[in-house]
Amino acid sequence: MHNKINALYLKNSEVGAVEIFGYTTKGIPGVDIVNLGRHGRNIKEKLIYLTKSLNIKLPMRKYTLCVELEDKHLLDNKSYQWLELPILLLFWSLAKQIPITKLDDCFTAGKISVDGQVTSIPQKTLEQFIQTREFTKVIAPSNYNFFSNVQHIPLNEILTNQEKEIFIMDR
Repeated sequence: MHNKINALYLKNSEVGAVEIFGYTTKGIPGVDIVNLGRHGRNIKEKLIYLTKSLNIKLPMRKYTLCVELEDKHLLDNKSYQWLELPILLLFWSLAKQIPITKLDDCFTAGKISVDGQVTSIPQKTLEQFIQTREFTKVIAPSNYNFFSNVQHIPLNEILTNQEKEIFIMDR
């Protein structure tokens, strides 16, 4: 199985976009996040911790997730955090743990704490970015409202686990 998602990040109050793609194989089970260096290791460990702490059972597969960065110096230390939510959504979609499987026409951004707190990019910042790009779907908190030309997928509808809310939205 393979999939991709469009991710946004903030750097010095500027918004940028990167593609994140991933696939699964029958290799030795595990998770690899490619092209983020030590930041990828931190995100990987957070994903594994959240998955285990929420008792989410994943198929025993090898998951490879790659962030398409042309220049690793493009992001600073804080910018990497905005990739946590898109990487988690991609990971769980590959594992068939969320109800949405087609993410390639979606974009999102968000930080996730180890307690499950999701912080999204402010709505006004997202709206300004939407006006300059052609995305058809945005995954954002349910209280965000967007233009009619963009389909809004409420984040809380995706991040549910058997009728139980997984994460707490704080923005």
